[in-house]
Amino acid sequence: MAQCARAHGHPNFPDPVANAEGDDIVFNLPGGNGDVKTVFRSLEGFPECKSLLNQMSDASPPRKRGPRRVGDPGPKDVPALRNFAKCMRQHGLPEWPDPKADGSFPMSGTPLQAEGKSNRVRTAADACQQFWSGRILGS
Repeated sequence: MAQCARAHGHPNFPDPVANAEGDDIVFNLPGGNGDVKTVFRSLEGFPECKSLLNQMSDASPPRKRGPRRVGDPGPKDVPALRNFAKCMRQHGLPEWPDPKADGSFPMSGTPLQAEGKSNRVRTAADACQQFWSGRILGS
């Protein structure tokens, strides 16, 4: 996203950094030079930027979920969560999705959401604890 902003009129747009909790990314504009949302709105007319903005929006944690709790997965946990997802697929859940950039799994509206903590899900999760034994966040 930063490269797209730089290429389209915002040459000093910063690279993203993880926030203090490590569960989100932020863009620290130099010297308080404007609002990130204003910059993003100005980039919506460029298809290559719009695509990135949509991906960022898809990766954002849903606001209705409330504050994250200590130990909740975040961006720093995505590599481990990808291994967990692969393991879940290998243990009887071929439809298990890869995690989003925020560490949640996109299950909203899928059969997995309706299935909840079935025996099939619990059995696979038990087999995959070596990769992730923490809380699983659906989105």
